[in-house]
Amino acid sequence: MTAKRPTPRSPDAVLRAHALSYPEASEDFPWGERVVKVRGKVFAFLGRPQEGGLGLSVKLPGSATLALDLPFASPTGYGLGKSGWVTARFSPREKPPVELLKRWIDESYRAVAPKTLVAGLSGGGSGAKVQGQPPTDAELKRRLGAAHAAYRGLLASLPRLEQEWKLYSKKAGFTLRLKEGERTLLYVQPQDGDFRAVVVLGERAAKAALASRLPSRLRKAIEAARPYVEGRSVSVTVRGAPDLRDVRSLLSFKRA
Repeated sequence: MTAKRPTPRSPDAVLRAHALSYPEASEDFPWGERVVKVRGKVFAFLGRPQEGGLGLSVKLPGSATLALDLPFASPTGYGLGKSGWVTARFSPREKPPVELLKRWIDESYRAVAPKTLVAGLSGGGSGAKVQGQPPTDAELKRRLGAAHAAYRGLLASLPRLEQEWKLYSKKAGFTLRLKEGERTLLYVQPQDGDFRAVVVLGERAAKAALASRLPSRLRKAIEAARPYVEGRSVSVTVRGAPDLRDVRSLLSFKRA
């Protein structure tokens, strides 16, 4: 089946070309939808060519939680959302964050492609190289200010967790992902004068937390968090020791 190609330099054309730049990537049109595959497995759904606007569905095993906090993102249907698939939709009048969506395609390719192909990547396909480097501790100290002591204290209290800096959003900058094996426990996003700590609580953990004697501010944060398949994404802005206690309380319920 043939389909009309997107207008050159349009966001959907840029994303299509980006996805096809990866090793052994190929285009197909099952169910009338444009998809990009690697060795027969889909890693990017690019919507139906005849429809207006832009649609993209990708597998984000590492960044789905942060992605779903964005207003244009939602869990992919047909049960794929349970496996980390995220869908982004934009109307014809909206301007998609193309660079962010490119990084999502990169993560999806790496999640779906055979390890032999991923091992040969150097930053991904054309245009997939991450711009810049994670912040040094000196740079974090300048940006966080007084909250830097709380940041160092948080890391010191979690010495066995694997630390991985990821650029999920160009606007937000690098985010630190703290993992216990394959399980992500915490995201740390530096900001000017403080940092945001994000803990994803499953429904069981969230109910246990709400049934405990939590401070009202923390209870409100859990109740206000949007529920997804992965759980509730609870965010705490950390400026000092009192805020760290909230983060540790959340982690205690997540690890229980």
